[in-house]
Amino acid sequence: MISGNISHEGGGVACFCDAANIAPLVMHNTIIDNMAHAGGGVYIDCPFTMTVVRDNMISNNTANFGGGLGCYYVINPLLRIVDNTITENSADSAGGGIWCYVASRPIIDSNTVSGNTGDGIYIGFNSSPLVTGNNIIDNIGFALQNDDSDELVMAENNWWGDATGPYHPTTNPAGLGDTVSDYVDYDPWMTSPGIDEHVLQPNPLLMLYAAPNPFSDVVNIRCMIGRGTLRIYDVGGRLVKELMQISDISYQSSVMWQGTDSSGNRLPGGVYFVEFAAGDYSETVKLVLLR
Repeated sequence: MISGNISHEGGGVACFCDAANIAPLVMHNTIIDNMAHAGGGVYIDCPFTMTVVRDNMISNNTANFGGGLGCYYVINPLLRIVDNTITENSADSAGGGIWCYVASRPIIDSNTVSGNTGDGIYIGFNSSPLVTGNNIIDNIGFALQNDDSDELVMAENNWWGDATGPYHPTTNPAGLGDTVSDYVDYDPWMTSPGIDEHVLQPNPLLMLYAAPNPFSDVVNIRCMIGRGTLRIYDVGGRLVKELMQISDISYQSSVMWQGTDSSGNRLPGGVYFVEFAAGDYSETVKLVLLR
C-alpha cells in the first residue's frame, strides 16, 4: 500500500534508470492518494531497460501530467503496462489515467482505464504506444487522445464502453462509446467488455515500429533486436518492396522508406504494411502514406 506521498515525479513510485542491467518491476501494489507534477501514482523514465508495471491498483492520484501513470522518454518498447486497474485519477494538464510523452512507446495491454479526469490515455510529442485489449471507459475528456499528427497510434481490440465502438465525429459518428481523437487506429474494437491479455510470445524481435506515421516523404522503420526480413505490402497483400535482410542479431536495425516500389517508382497514397519475418514468426505494422 503506497499512499499519501508527494513528489515532483512519481508521487507513489518513480523509476529512473539508464543501465541495461536494471529491470524495474512494479507489481501487486495498491497505489492511491499520491500527488506529483508528473506521474501522480507511477512515473517511468527508463529509456533503455525492460520495465514492467503489472497487476496494480492505481487510484485517486493527482498530477499535472499523468494522474495515474506517466512515462517520459521511454524510447524503446520495453515498458509493459499490463493488467492494472487505473481509475479515478486526475491530471490538470494531460493524461488523467496514463500520460505518454517524448517518444514513449510502451505496450499498454489488458488494463482497466476508467473514471479518470483529463483523458483516459494521453499521447504526445512523437509517442506511439501499442494500446490493445483494454477496457477504456467513462473517462472525462478523451478515452484516448493522440496530440501528435505525425504518429498513428495503434489502439485496436479495446472495449470503449459500447458495442458500436468509440465515438469519433468523422470516422465513427454512430459510436456510442467514449471519444477518441484523430490519429488513432481503433478499428477493430471489442464488442463486449473483458480483459484477455495478449501473450507476447518469445520472439527474435522485441518490437517493430515506424515514425512518422502517417508520412508523406519518408518513414523510418525500426526493429529492436532482430534477425530476419523487412518487406512492404500493399493493402491487397501484394509484395511492393523488400527493404532489408537482417543477418545479425543487433540492438537495433532501421531503414528509411520513401514510399517507392522495388523499381523506385513513387507509390500512390494509401495503406501499406511493413512485415518483419523470421522463420515462423512475423510481425506487421500498418503504414499510412499521404500524397
